[in-house]
Amino acid sequence: MKFDIFYVFYIQIGNIIYAQSYACEKGFYGPNCTRGCGHCKGKAKCDHVNGSCPSRKCKPGWKQTSDRKCDQACEKGFYGPNCTHDCGHCKVKAKCDHVNGSCPS
Repeated sequence: MKFDIFYVFYIQIGNIIYAQSYACEKGFYGPNCTRGCGHCKGKAKCDHVNGSCPSRKCKPGWKQTSDRKCDQACEKGFYGPNCTHDCGHCKVKAKCDHVNGSCPS
């Protein structure tokens, strides 16, 4: 079950009020935890509210957008960490794998 941190339940028993809140499961964020996280570097969990990566670093093959989410693949022709490697070694330059640079068979 997925929960969002904004869901807070209050229960009053006598003079005591109990509150319980829930955060999204790892890999999800946003209202009702329905949005999938991007590709944060390492095992970092994205922010449960806005999906940003806490380390501001993405897994190889993914780039950070202005909202600090790592949800966009490298542009065609590039791959690897921060999308800085050129796919120049493939027969068709723009066709390499955006994560590891391997050429299509």
